[in-house]
Amino acid sequence: MVGDLAPGEMIDRYVVEQVLASGGFGTVLRVAHVHLGSRHAMKVLHAGGAVQRERLLREGRLQAMLRHPGIVAVTDVVPLDAGLGLVMELVDGPTLHDWASRHRPAPEEVDGLAEQLFAAVGFLHANDCLHRDLKPDNLLIERRGAALVLSVADFGLAVEAAS
Repeated sequence: MVGDLAPGEMIDRYVVEQVLASGGFGTVLRVAHVHLGSRHAMKVLHAGGAVQRERLLREGRLQAMLRHPGIVAVTDVVPLDAGLGLVMELVDGPTLHDWASRHRPAPEEVDGLAEQLFAAVGFLHANDCLHRDLKPDNLLIERRGAALVLSVADFGLAVEAAS
């Protein structure tokens, strides 16, 4: 399904701009809303079946309920031929893994990122959510002026603790 999606192609009311990342189960695309011009990330699965579709929808529902500055927001779900696409806030920056491999962070940068991560994880736990896949590849870093902003992404393995 993803192999057919190239820049310029339409997915519902979004146009594909580029592939941002690809993993074992899915691909993340940068897309633009056709009418608003806003940019987003869209997660699509490599193979779509009923089980995978339901897992992605569950991920989207959970992530959409969690409103916190340190958590990537899910804003929409769109139908695809063999599944669906999860539309999210676009974080314009690398993963923590990629950033740390190219950048020697100063102690105050590490402290600031750690504080943001602890705040996001604390929020998740206060809302009965366990991420279950926190790792540098699922933490995104964006520079906003002089500040580094950390966002937790990929809630594919997350569960509500109450479930």
